[in-house]
Amino acid sequence: MFGYTLNDRVGKLQFWTIFIGFNMTFGPMHILGLEGMPRRIYTYDKSLNLGAWNLVASIGAFIIALGVLTFIINVARSRQVHELTSDDPWDARTLEWSTTSPPPPENFPVIPVVHSVDDFWHQKYTEDEQGRLVKLSDEERRQILAETHAEEHAAAHGPHLPSPSFYPIIASFGLPIIAYGIIYGRGGGGAYIVSVIGGLITIGALYAWGFEPSLEPELLPAPADEQPALVGAPGPAGELESGEGDAGSADGGAQ
Repeated sequence: MFGYTLNDRVGKLQFWTIFIGFNMTFGPMHILGLEGMPRRIYTYDKSLNLGAWNLVASIGAFIIALGVLTFIINVARSRQVHELTSDDPWDARTLEWSTTSPPPPENFPVIPVVHSVDDFWHQKYTEDEQGRLVKLSDEERRQILAETHAEEHAAAHGPHLPSPSFYPIIASFGLPIIAYGIIYGRGGGGAYIVSVIGGLITIGALYAWGFEPSLEPELLPAPADEQPALVGAPGPAGELESGEGDAGSADGGAQ
């Protein structure tokens, strides 16, 4: 995503930490449920003998937190080291690895044309006569990519991105205000006014966003096809070069 890789050894440590912590947290809950402990309670009688497995689950939750902390440390350390990576470091199969690293804002300059499942894999590998997997050479792959890109550009499926705007974040700011009024308005009802204010913020921002002018370039109208002035007259110069004008003249003469 950012053009550099995380530390692989620390990443494996993070994986196993979260894996162990997750199973220690949620595995005992199945046993506790079979022993009769209901969900979403914060206290229980000691006579139920539920303390041991709840202690295991609590320890697992702290191990998950340790795994998340390991990930944060890995990101911070890798950002400082900034070990650059290639566009396809894992020899992947899917299209998200076929773009550059880091990717451009629109991910792909032209929407890719997909010909098969795991299309990116087929751009890198083929099969020999015995059906064995063979990696294409760089020259063969460049040729396939050139043909694919030519087809994509011919299809003219360019990406469509919304214009930069502050209104979406203003609209999202109104949502927690709405939630606050709904949650705390059940008592006296006065807090529902807060929800109305939040709703006005969200609706007003969406309304303003809808009328915000677009920054995308205007599409020029396609040029009209040139028509011969007289029946049987030669066509445009391009048609003359391809021989179509001579055929048209012959047809006109026959008529």
